[in-house]
Amino acid sequence: MAVQAIDHLVIMFPDLETAIRDYTELGFTVVRGGSHPTGTHNALIAFADGAYVELIAF
Repeated sequence: MAVQAIDHLVIMFPDLETAIRDYTELGFTVVRGGSHPTGTHNALIAFADGAYVELIAF
């Protein structure tokens, strides 16, 4: 089975605000996501092909 595409990558951080700041300073457009029932919260960096990077904190 060959990989046809990447849907998304997840990068975990202890502090989401720091991750948002750092990735914004690198030139990415970071959009705040939401909170999950398990206590995590996230932000997203979307790409033109539909793939995205999820920045997640616990």
